[in-house]
Amino acid sequence: MRWYSLLVALLLFLLPSNLFLKFWEPTAYVHGLLSDYLLPRLYVSDIPIVMILFSWLWEKRRTGRTFILKYRVQFLITLSVIVIVGARQLFTPYPVAAIWYWLKILEMGSLGLFFATHRQVIKKPLIGLVIGITLATQSLLGIYQFYNQTSLAPYSVLGETVLKHQIGLAKGIFAGAELILPYGTTSHPNVLGGVIVLFLWLWWQRKPATKAVGWLGGWLALCCLSLFVLWLTQSLSAWITLASLVFISAVAKGDHFKKALALLAVAAFLLTPLIIASVFPFMPNNPSVFRRYYLQTASLNMIIQKPLLGVGFNNFTGVLEENGEVPGVVRFVQPVHHSGLLVLSEWGIGGVTLLLGFVFLWMKPAQLKNKPEYWLAAVALWPILSLDHYLLTGQTGLLLLTVWLVYGFEPLLGKTLNQSNNGRSKDRS
Repeated sequence: MRWYSLLVALLLFLLPSNLFLKFWEPTAYVHGLLSDYLLPRLYVSDIPIVMILFSWLWEKRRTGRTFILKYRVQFLITLSVIVIVGARQLFTPYPVAAIWYWLKILEMGSLGLFFATHRQVIKKPLIGLVIGITLATQSLLGIYQFYNQTSLAPYSVLGETVLKHQIGLAKGIFAGAELILPYGTTSHPNVLGGVIVLFLWLWWQRKPATKAVGWLGGWLALCCLSLFVLWLTQSLSAWITLASLVFISAVAKGDHFKKALALLAVAAFLLTPLIIASVFPFMPNNPSVFRRYYLQTASLNMIIQKPLLGVGFNNFTGVLEENGEVPGVVRFVQPVHHSGLLVLSEWGIGGVTLLLGFVFLWMKPAQLKNKPEYWLAAVALWPILSLDHYLLTGQTGLLLLTVWLVYGFEPLLGKTLNQSNNGRSKDRS
């Protein structure tokens, strides 16, 4: 277990890193423009993931056979779906990008299964320490980048975005001046904001039990530092996510409230594209609004043209300009900023149906119904899923989503979950 704790700690520290090794670059061009989303990449965070999965495979080399035989029908169905979905990706406009993303889904799915069967790992003191160190590192680095308007080190050291060239970098207005926003070691300030919010929430749940001034002061200092950098990122989706977490923890005291919150979040998620379309005529020159509007318009065109199978995994940016362009001096080739539309565009209705079928194959409907904590973990992410795409398109986002969906609900519910379980035990007795 200690070996797993060390690897998970290393993975959490490297989670925000955008340091990668790229290959097959010629396959990632869209009409002469290199698209990062189509570029196959091996990240430094893949190293601990591979080590975790191989260690787990070695650990289960004997007992795993019994488990497979017990659930052989589910395994055969799962394996068949994996092969069929993978084969479909060969017939997409950008098959290399599609197959690579398919492998990435398998990697994250396997990692999520490991986390689900090793929940006690996240409770180790080492993990709490690493979460705090990661928050401090990203916050201090973000402050340095903002006040110096440059990177701390070359890309090969930490994976920082090169903050020298003004074109293509995210900027904000501070005291009348346009300044580059902090990136940390992530690929965008919004991603940094998401990392800070979710890591900060995990950190908050580990607040020191002792009332010693030193411990409490350090805990509060790190929280304030993280919130300050979150303000510098100007990430609206991150701030709404933080507010959502606070609200959920305050009112989610019973199953009825949890289900009501889940329905409310689903409604907000579904209505976001309509809100963007309604706001666009009144704010046609706002970059955040008109980019989202034109991207979701192109997404709808893709869904209409290929409703069953979609355009293929990770192929949105490759076929974007064939379905609609985002006006601007510089070509804006990015995935649609709504995770639901992105999944429907790339997976199609058939892919979404297979995904839901896979969930119900391994988790009975009664299990999902009686475990509202799973829904709450996803509910807390609705602002990011509604306003951005990075939880589905980047290594940091995929890792963040995997870790949060497995571990997020435990600190989110805190004593509420324990009290609920205790109540059920008493009822049974």
